[in-house]
Amino acid sequence: MKKIPQPHGGCINRFEKGDPKPANAGVGKKPKQITQIINELKAQGYEQVKPHNVIDTYETLLALSIEKLVEVGKDDKQPMIVRIVARAMLDNHKGFDIIERMIDRAHGKAQQSVKVEQTTKPEANPLSDKEKAHLADCLDKLRGINGSNES
Repeated sequence: MKKIPQPHGGCINRFEKGDPKPANAGVGKKPKQITQIINELKAQGYEQVKPHNVIDTYETLLALSIEKLVEVGKDDKQPMIVRIVARAMLDNHKGFDIIERMIDRAHGKAQQSVKVEQTTKPEANPLSDKEKAHLADCLDKLRGINGSNES
């Protein structure tokens, strides 16, 4: 290993051919656990779920019969999103809310409009005569100040 002095007073260690490598050479930073898991799943053929996949899944589930939803909800080989949503759609208490949210997600919420009526007319000039006179006096004073400085 060769030490090369630097202008700031330190030095750089330059390895030469034949020098033993340090113990951590070529290792780099270890990937975080979630990144490692994602990489392993991708290597096994799993893909990320994209927004269009969610919409396609919802639209397909919305078209299924009750019997098929029961079957899909119990099938351990189906992805979790499919199983959970199928079971939620069959729930007597929240099934309709789930279906409504699925439709909103797939097709967007229905446009809502609000009718606004105004019963009073806005005043063109809400200042009283006294306030108008006071503002006019202030403007005159300002013009006088500005006019005397510009000579």
